[in-house]
Amino acid sequence: KEGAKVAIMARREEQGQQVQDAIRQEGGDATFISCDIMDRKAVDSAVEKAISTYGGVNILFNNAGFGAGQNFPDEDDEGWDRVIKVNLNGTFYMSRAVWPHLIEAGGGAIVNMSSIAAVIGFSKNMYDISGGVPSSSYYVAKA
Repeated sequence: KEGAKVAIMARREEQGQQVQDAIRQEGGDATFISCDIMDRKAVDSAVEKAISTYGGVNILFNNAGFGAGQNFPDEDDEGWDRVIKVNLNGTFYMSRAVWPHLIEAGGGAIVNMSSIAAVIGFSKNMYDISGGVPSSSYYVAKA
């Protein structure tokens, strides 16, 4: 309604299409682009598709997140790797892919959605550690 053109990038196609349709039903301009942010090449490709669709980018809103199911020290390597790949690597890949386009546009904004768990530990679950170093010390100490 305010003139934003929205490229929705997500791994889950059905939900991505639903968001696209909801924005369009309200009179907005939206395009769903399938993207697994754990895959650097998929991110680069999705960003290029968004750029070719809309001509540029002004705002990136990183909102992908994943929480593993086990507490420290019981989390297995696969759960740990997925948390890191989605919550940290995905944010990095997406921000890096968009960065040159923001510079080319003369500026813009990157908004990274996180969890309060990145700052305040709630449990010993490995998801909270993906928020960064501050919470990792808390969980290791509580184990």
